[in-house]
Amino acid sequence: MSLRAYVLACISMKASARPVKRLMALLMSIALVVIAGSLPERTHDMPLRVAVGLWPGSETFMMARERGLLPESRFTFLEATWSSVSYRAFDSGAVDAAVLTGASVGSLLESGKNVRVICFMDESRGADAIVTLEDVRTITDLKGKRVGFAPHGPGIHLLSEALVAAGLKMDDVEEVSLLPPEIPGALMRGEVSAVVTGEPWIREMVAGGAHVLIDSSDLKIPGLRMLVVHERALTEQREELVDLVRAHFAVAPALQAAEDVEGIDVVLLRHRISRKEFAEVMSNIRIFDRDENIAFMNESSAAMADILKLVDAEGKPVWNRPADQGNEWIEGSIINEATP
Repeated sequence: MSLRAYVLACISMKASARPVKRLMALLMSIALVVIAGSLPERTHDMPLRVAVGLWPGSETFMMARERGLLPESRFTFLEATWSSVSYRAFDSGAVDAAVLTGASVGSLLESGKNVRVICFMDESRGADAIVTLEDVRTITDLKGKRVGFAPHGPGIHLLSEALVAAGLKMDDVEEVSLLPPEIPGALMRGEVSAVVTGEPWIREMVAGGAHVLIDSSDLKIPGLRMLVVHERALTEQREELVDLVRAHFAVAPALQAAEDVEGIDVVLLRHRISRKEFAEVMSNIRIFDRDENIAFMNESSAAMADILKLVDAEGKPVWNRPADQGNEWIEGSIINEATP
């Protein structure tokens, strides 16, 4: 059904609040993508454009902006509610940088995009999860059932690893693409048997009676978010990239501890939770410091070896890099320059 037909159906049938909410979520998603795509093409005197989704570990940028470390004259942030918006805005070139999952970065590289990872932001150690209701108690219970998750988020990685560990394949479940705001309602209404999502939506569903089946602390391959940039930005806006990463490291300790400091109020408002609740969320996320980033960027490190094992929904490697390319997708010089 087309979007126009859906709208007409909702009006003619005096639709309930549920389809109206779903329609509004879809319209908001489309609007964000359109806005991102309509941003003017880059010129040398434009601010650095950065897409930041609603993920606790990347709130360092919002906090740093509030502290004046990332002034609007030099930095423009697309505050994307959903990971798919950040991905599409970055993929289309509407923004210069974005915080994306490891699987999403791998997909960009496989599609031939000239992008570089300049910072390993954080690792999810329980802040992403498969959430279900009482009738699903184990991963094997998902066989033949519908599982919802948002594209370009942690869903594929977490779900595929959990299924493999249980002796199942992605073909054993029915994948349902959902927008993040749709996920809690879809599960609670029984439209899907399980969902894969992250904070802040996990705690909303658990409060409503759902339970966590498995979370990212159980992953063999870590669930990482990375700051990725288009290659051209490394020369055209190098100074801004260095300052962006420097600001991230400067406020990361306060964000990790959910301290009552300047900028935290904006973060709490975005996530609609209390500081105590945010501290609980951050206990399941590990923000990497500068030294840990340098270790990640060592191609022979154990951490890098784990990243390169990521697979997609079909079980194929998402980091299928030719041997002669090595780690050319990593740009470590920004980290080296982003000293305090």
